[in-house]
Amino acid sequence: MKRFFIMGAVLSVALPSMLAVNRVSAAVPVIAPKATITITQKLTAGNIILSESMAKTLTESQLQSLMEVKGQDLTGLKLDGNTLATANGGLNGKDYIDIPVTWSTTNETAQAHLVVVSDDAIISSDRQKAINAYPVTLGQDIANTIGANSDQTTLDYYTQAKAYHSDGTVSSAALEDSAAYFTALKNAQSNDNIDVTYNFSSSDKSISKTVAISIFTGSLNFTSAPSTMDFGQLKVKNNNVVDFPAYDQDLVVTDTRQSSKNTGWTMFVKESQPLVEVDATGTPITGGHSLAGTLFFSADGSNHTVLSSSNTQVQSQPSGTNGGTFNLSQNWGSTTKKGLYLDVPVTQQYAAKYQGELTWTLSDVPGNK
Repeated sequence: MKRFFIMGAVLSVALPSMLAVNRVSAAVPVIAPKATITITQKLTAGNIILSESMAKTLTESQLQSLMEVKGQDLTGLKLDGNTLATANGGLNGKDYIDIPVTWSTTNETAQAHLVVVSDDAIISSDRQKAINAYPVTLGQDIANTIGANSDQTTLDYYTQAKAYHSDGTVSSAALEDSAAYFTALKNAQSNDNIDVTYNFSSSDKSISKTVAISIFTGSLNFTSAPSTMDFGQLKVKNNNVVDFPAYDQDLVVTDTRQSSKNTGWTMFVKESQPLVEVDATGTPITGGHSLAGTLFFSADGSNHTVLSSSNTQVQSQPSGTNGGTFNLSQNWGSTTKKGLYLDVPVTQQYAAKYQGELTWTLSDVPGNK
């Protein structure tokens, strides 16, 4: 109940009878009741970027401190159960990972991003941005073409230059002096070394990274690759059908680059068209059977990866490796259990003719270990 008090005063003055009585009144203003203002702080957490090595040893208390988790009452504060497991697992060959983070109390939740980048990346002191790029060795013809076309997209592909934001987005890093770099690349000769500096953006030079581009002569070539892989005629069985194909030609890479300038290379394969039922002309049958998810690759005869529309690493050579000719498929087959093979479960075994398509990609960068 709110009470209002109004105070009044009446002043009465007695004078001799021959004078009239005058009354004077004074009004006191109404005094408003006291108001109570309550300020509550909503549960909040900030986005951050961490290096892979730091993420691998990250604890909940460290993350809470780094994200500056704040709220009116943090009693019972909880972290989503998958966050630390994902962070502690590292990058697993990726250049970065964006981990959604959820903090919660009894009545509130707060979402944020934990971005993990390579230890090679440069991270700002406030952990809100990062930049990374790698030294690279380019063939003279490639370097000259990049320079002549002022082609930053291709240059960034080789240097793997990227700018990372704490909200999980990625953008292109900015070249410090693109005109000078492209002129140098256009005129580059064998054994030249060109230093290139990347900034976080054209307007933000607070963090940067400089990498060396070495120029060499020589080449990396796809000498041959299978144009057909034939599994022959397989019989329907009451258990999985496993078979290795016959190749019309081997998968061969030739590398004539100098070892001191060699960037290494990686061979990938992907299933660009899954195995599906086709007619006598090789045309896919609408509504026909499919063997999607039954084609695998094994590099060691033990571990295997199911082929999909994403690249699977077949073989890799590190930077600085000696050149030569590499027959990647020479030891593939049923004896070693290495290479490509078909593993069809009973539920997908239907008598029909199947056809699919694989894409082989040779990249002149070393693969992930």
